[in-house]
Amino acid sequence: MRSEIIHNKDIDRTVWDAFIYSSISGSIFNLGWYLDIVFPQWQALIVTDEYDWVAVLPLFPRKKMGFNISLQPLLVRYSGVSRNEPAFTREKLNTVIDEALSEFSVCHFTSLVDFLPETEQKKKITYKLDISTGYDQIFGGFKKSLRNKIHHFKNHGFSITEDKTASAITHLFHHYDEIGKFKVPKDYCEKLELLYAVAQQKKMARIVSVRNADMEVVASILYYYFRDTVYLFSGLINKNYNVPGIKPYLLSLEIKNDSGKYKKLDFLGSLIPGVAKFNESFGAIPHSYSEVIKKKFPLNILPI
Repeated sequence: MRSEIIHNKDIDRTVWDAFIYSSISGSIFNLGWYLDIVFPQWQALIVTDEYDWVAVLPLFPRKKMGFNISLQPLLVRYSGVSRNEPAFTREKLNTVIDEALSEFSVCHFTSLVDFLPETEQKKKITYKLDISTGYDQIFGGFKKSLRNKIHHFKNHGFSITEDKTASAITHLFHHYDEIGKFKVPKDYCEKLELLYAVAQQKKMARIVSVRNADMEVVASILYYYFRDTVYLFSGLINKNYNVPGIKPYLLSLEIKNDSGKYKKLDFLGSLIPGVAKFNESFGAIPHSYSEVIKKKFPLNILPI
């Protein structure tokens, strides 16, 4: 078994994407076109046996105060090792990956499977809802208070739109920035708009928004679709409006639309108590994953 780190320009995208699709831990965030937009200079650690790829790991190399580091971008939620079931032990694969990453002073990524047990790992939580059954059965699993909010929102008379561009949700990101809710990183919205344009063309994304009578955006949610999973990537509400049930109502529409077509809805977080409680109100079940931080030596001066 051997490994090498390759720049994306030297990677056959058809082979890469086919591997991600077939991998037991692949995700939309590891597809070539997605990585191209988020981090154009991405590289990849590729582990092979005598004949085939057995594992890949996207890397996002840059310099920080003279150190070589790889930090997972904000627009990527899962970027860990995508692998096929190898005939060899996971420990052996761990060793190969660990040695290959030794050129980085810091390497940071999130992983759906446990790797590199000797590195620092933080357990994180996402919530997943089984949507493989009929909608009535799923809706019956919602908490009563949530069902009441959904029914209450139906009486407000807002319009629901399926958006051709990401302008509604990026507008709300700027709104949150302006009111000091959180700082939007440079180029974040521009890249998000590009990601949505490509993903929508591939029928892998949808944005559904709520608008008032003046067509002002009240709320907007971005969903990604990959294999059997719907990802709730981002959902924002205009803070100038305080209408109970907006987000639950939008999610209920999506679940109704996707039930039976996909197996699960991944809420992509969170450990924040209020968000966790919201996710659980749909009947979603917590699932753990790892945030992996590999350091050659203590580097508290770096942003990890």
